[in-house]
Amino acid sequence: MPRLPVVSQVNRCRNFATSTTLQDVVVRVASMQAPLGTTVTTTITGNSGDVLFFDTLPSSRKVRKGTRYQILDPDVGGVWRWDAGTGEWTVPAGADSHRLGVTTALNFHVNPTENLPTYVRRYGRFMVGDAIPSETFDELYRALNALRWVKWPASWAASAVDGVDENNTCGGGGTDSGTMDGDCVDHPESGAKAFAEGHYTCAVGGATAPYAFSISSFTQFGFGVCPTDGCHEYEIDRAYAYLQVDNIVNRQACAVDYYAFALGPGGTEVTAGCVGGTRVVFNANGDAVSYKSWSLFDSASAAVRTTDRKRLGGTGIPAGSYEDGVTCGHRVEGYSVNDQCAILRWDVTGGFVFIA
Repeated sequence: MPRLPVVSQVNRCRNFATSTTLQDVVVRVASMQAPLGTTVTTTITGNSGDVLFFDTLPSSRKVRKGTRYQILDPDVGGVWRWDAGTGEWTVPAGADSHRLGVTTALNFHVNPTENLPTYVRRYGRFMVGDAIPSETFDELYRALNALRWVKWPASWAASAVDGVDENNTCGGGGTDSGTMDGDCVDHPESGAKAFAEGHYTCAVGGATAPYAFSISSFTQFGFGVCPTDGCHEYEIDRAYAYLQVDNIVNRQACAVDYYAFALGPGGTEVTAGCVGGTRVVFNANGDAVSYKSWSLFDSASAAVRTTDRKRLGGTGIPAGSYEDGVTCGHRVEGYSVNDQCAILRWDVTGGFVFIA
């Protein structure tokens, strides 16, 4: 056995319990030679440039100047045997009878780096000569199951068929003065609302942000001090669009779920009351959206496909009220789509078969 190195100074080996510094762990086990010639083994917990940190030693064992030590660390690159009984990897011993092609089995060498493995484990793609055990298919099976549901990029389109225009954008609005009775006292709010709804029409529009929305807006100008014209204004707008997915792999069937994330009208936050002269109210107006949450608004059944799209929104006159506008000055009601996504589900008939 080679001569063991000597601790040159007592403070070069410190008990970790009394040390305040801990650097990267680089070694595992140390044997400290006790004064009486016996050996004490402890675990090294870390080191600095010239200091080893280790667990507490028995009180009868002190590290003094001249103490010899040895760092014990398993050799890297050795061949190990799995012991199913203990659940641990062990150094092989006895006859090497597991490798194919060995007619006369000899004993394993004591040095594990001198033994040959039963299998050579590599990482990367499959190649000629690889052993394909059942574990390979188990891993592939688990990987495919992890991809049963996949989030997919989605974008908006203005019509169900490209190049075929649809009247997907609607609106109407105006003031009550002049158009109605011009009286800001008797029934101005209902007059402005009736005028806006009477002039509500739909036309061809593009698929631009916020894509799908429903908004009604009432404004009272002057708070009782009505100008000659435009005392009250009630405007309504609504649009629908199609959420579309493309570039789907068409080797197997999949189903598609369409989700939308909505905020208040115009992408605003809902208010509990009148804030800064405005009341904001969320109203889905019958569309499958929810405030500040993801909502499944439509699905496509299982099929082999490369693209698909589903519509969100309608063209009906948005519901609304002018009640808050009388006391607050401005009321906005409805919703706007703020984000969107699609989920491809492959665990369907004709797709991946999942076995629990």
